[in-house]
Amino acid sequence: MATSFVMTRPVCADGPTDLYAVAASQYARKDWEAAIIAFDRFIDDYPNHSLTGPIYFYRGEALVQLEDFASARESYEQFLQQVQTHASRPQAEFRIAECYYLTGDLKLAKSDFETFVAARQDHHLYSHALPYLGEIALTNKKYDEAETRFHAALETAPSPLMAAEAELGLARALRESGQLTAARKAYRNVLKQEAIETGDAQFELGVVEYRLGNHRVAVDLLSEVANAAGPNIAVAKLWIAKAYYEVRDWPQAEQRLQELSQDESLQAYRDEIDYLTARIRLEQGGTSEGLALLEQLLANYPASAWCDESLFYLTEAAIVTGDIDKASAAAERLILEYPTREATPKAVRLVAGKRLEKEEYVAALQLLEAIGSGDVAPEMNKTAAAWQFDLPYLRGIAHLGAGNTARAAELLTAAIDATKDVEKQAPAYYALGLAADRTGQDAEAAQNFAKYLEIAPHGDEASASRLLLSAALARNGQFDDAQATYALVERAQCEPRLFLLTTRRLAEAALKAGDKQWAGQLFGLLADEANPEEFVKAGVAGLSWVQLDAADDATSIAAIQQLIEKDPTSALIPSVLTGRAKVLLERNQAAEALTIYQQIYRDYPESDLAPGAMLTAAQILNDRQEFGRSAELYRTLIQAPSEEMQLDDLHYRLGWALVDQGRLEAAADQWRMICENYPDSQLWSDAAYRRAESLLTAGDPHAATDLLTQIVAKGDSQVAPHATYLLGQIAAGQADWEAVAQHMAKLQSPEYGEQLQMMAGFWHAEALFHQQKFGEAAKLFDSVETLSRGRELPWNSTIALRRAQLAAHLGQWDESLRLAELASVSFPDFQQRFELDYLRGRCLARQARFGEARDAYQLVIDSRVGGATETAAMAQWMIGETYFHQKNYQAAIQAYSRVAALYNFPRWKAGSLLQIGKCYEISRQWEKAQKYYDEVAAGYPETFFAGEAQQRLSVIKQRRETAGVKTTERR
Repeated sequence: MATSFVMTRPVCADGPTDLYAVAASQYARKDWEAAIIAFDRFIDDYPNHSLTGPIYFYRGEALVQLEDFASARESYEQFLQQVQTHASRPQAEFRIAECYYLTGDLKLAKSDFETFVAARQDHHLYSHALPYLGEIALTNKKYDEAETRFHAALETAPSPLMAAEAELGLARALRESGQLTAARKAYRNVLKQEAIETGDAQFELGVVEYRLGNHRVAVDLLSEVANAAGPNIAVAKLWIAKAYYEVRDWPQAEQRLQELSQDESLQAYRDEIDYLTARIRLEQGGTSEGLALLEQLLANYPASAWCDESLFYLTEAAIVTGDIDKASAAAERLILEYPTREATPKAVRLVAGKRLEKEEYVAALQLLEAIGSGDVAPEMNKTAAAWQFDLPYLRGIAHLGAGNTARAAELLTAAIDATKDVEKQAPAYYALGLAADRTGQDAEAAQNFAKYLEIAPHGDEASASRLLLSAALARNGQFDDAQATYALVERAQCEPRLFLLTTRRLAEAALKAGDKQWAGQLFGLLADEANPEEFVKAGVAGLSWVQLDAADDATSIAAIQQLIEKDPTSALIPSVLTGRAKVLLERNQAAEALTIYQQIYRDYPESDLAPGAMLTAAQILNDRQEFGRSAELYRTLIQAPSEEMQLDDLHYRLGWALVDQGRLEAAADQWRMICENYPDSQLWSDAAYRRAESLLTAGDPHAATDLLTQIVAKGDSQVAPHATYLLGQIAAGQADWEAVAQHMAKLQSPEYGEQLQMMAGFWHAEALFHQQKFGEAAKLFDSVETLSRGRELPWNSTIALRRAQLAAHLGQWDESLRLAELASVSFPDFQQRFELDYLRGRCLARQARFGEARDAYQLVIDSRVGGATETAAMAQWMIGETYFHQKNYQAAIQAYSRVAALYNFPRWKAGSLLQIGKCYEISRQWEKAQKYYDEVAAGYPETFFAGEAQQRLSVIKQRRETAGVKTTERR
């Protein structure tokens, strides 16, 4: 309804006023087109007039009457822009929202209506805006919001008509949100109203009753609609036919559907009519006719909402007739074209189940992987919930059948997590148990089989679950529980092969765990002649295993002989013989074991166990010190290697066999072959070390050093430390004391073992001693002495000597003497005893105990070992020194003269001649002194003493000149 035009005559008549009056007159007569022309002329001629703004409002009202809502909205917006205060502003705001709604722009309509109801709650149009918001929410499927808006509209409705319309909107919101009972109540309230036409409400109520399952009530309501005038007559008749269909009144339903199929007004429903007709034919046994109708529906109405159900029934029919490929094609079409329809998971479940039944796991997976677990519409609550379990369960079963156990376990676990229905979970737990069983996860297998039995103790898989549970428990070491569970197994309820296979696994597990009594019982059950031959043979073989360690050899031999007679070509014979041989070895019956190992590789050369038997025989021969025979077997294995044996290991074993024979060069050749041909072998470092030793023995330290360096670089924790030590020893032999120190310092850690730590510590200290790093050497020798104390080690005497020497070097003469005398007593057979005597002499001389010092020096000179050494020359020289310090120059000259005459050590010859010169110089025998100094300077220019001799010559010259003595020698 348009707002009335309020004419306000201006104070003075003029052109605008007359034009305004004309427009008002036309508006009042509802001549909307003429009024709009007048309004537009006024706006064009007088755009700034005070009446122009209000004219936009009435122009909008006229346009609304002409249903030109877009133009009307623009007029209202102009009005609001030009007139800030006007009684019609709220109505203009309402009209703008209404125009948006009527032009289909629901988003802007919703926004403007919400703004309006928030700001204009006291305006009379507030109650008109609420139904609009309800309709918008209903269109947007925001059913809760729609329900709220219509409730508010119902409460604020200013008239019975608006109340009835609000109630109808509420009923529709409740219907669409699935609250059918509440919707029915609201519809019935609408039907009680006289202010509204109730035809639509009654029709919609009939449909609600149908959906509530009240089909007879629905028929009554819809029949009234069908018999009255209105737009819903034909559709009401269709719903009546559907109601008869639902109550399985096939004749009534079919008759009505046939009548409706001729109604042109129901063309949009023709596909549904055909579908229901086809279903009725199928229900009445007309399978061929019904299927043909469904095929025709798919061809005639490819976009029909009933195509999915049609495809499902075609799938079901193909399954019944055994045409699995046709059923698969229909299911695949459902997945492709109707992924979220309820019929799709039903068809997939049907086809996949048949594929799995026929063990066509790959084909089942292809179908199951083509559909997603979320492809069922959420509104189909039960189907969606069931599919959350069924899809991962079926996929899990298919993957399990295809051998993908890990993926199967993931999917089956997901299936269990997707439902709280324990009865549905039961088969998934059984399948999970199978998956765990096949991957050797015995604890998980036992847990899942036990869970199945907890849920379904008498289920279809109960006996199989107990059987497999007992096997899992046995392999998990729970033999008491396994036996108890196995005793409950009903063999007749188990698949025969599964029973025998599992019994064999149980027997093997019991045997492995040492429960030979139970293993014997189970193998005996398998050995029953009534069983298939493969299990009989397994039983006989198992019994021979059980008897392997029989107390008397005869029992075991008889069991093995029975196996050989029962199945002379059995691959188990070498295994049983190997087991028996191992028992004999454990009993220290090596000779008997050797005989069996020889039987294995001689009588069963093609067996995988033959090479191992030959290897063990070689080891036994080696232990019996029959190194030649052992080496021959190793050579045979090298010439015809087994995949299970490493050639490097065989060369290594052969190398040691040759070492034991004393054939070191031949052994060295084996070490060389390992080094050259197997650089990645775990034995490489050890073989390289042995080769390095042989190279040293052969006098090739450079090649040995290169090999040892490679060993150290590889970092083998067992061999590298010894290689480092050997490098240090090579350096010691070359007097490269800096290198010795570097190598031995790396081994100063307990992680290398006390022995190696001590040995390396000794050589490190020795290197420091030779480098004259006396303080560091002393500390390290002390540490080594502490480690070696109480042990008879070859270097103990040398340590004692070095400690005494180092004390002297550090000026600790009393301590040095104490240590030297202690060493002399502790090591009376020390070959370097003369070094200790020399050191004692030096210490005694430092204490001015010159006589005792000379006695000690004389022991050095008289030593059988040290008498010809440089130390003896030094001792003789030191005797001269003692006399020199006592100013007994004649005795000193005699002692020094012995050094010069008896020892060929240039340094000490030069030193003794220099000292003789000093003796003569002190005695003022200048000529003699000069003679000896000249001899030192001329004969030993490279020695330390040559420089001092030159100095002494200068001093003598000065003294002689001062004394006025001629320097020429008398003749």
